[in-house]
Amino acid sequence: MTPPDTPAELARCSFCGKPDTKVDKLVAGPGVYICNECVALAASIIDGRLGTPQDRACPSGSR
Repeated sequence: MTPPDTPAELARCSFCGKPDTKVDKLVAGPGVYICNECVALAASIIDGRLGTPQDRACPSGSR
């Protein structure tokens, strides 16, 4: 986790490094943070990947 640069910052996104003062939302996890922009990017990647037929089948048969 990247430490804050200024006293006004409380935290930074662990993925893109943006401070909480530069994003709309910052979600805290155990020792990590993720901003709304990284959540949206991750969701679009997952949605795109799950849209192809060969990726829908899980090798183990369950998810």
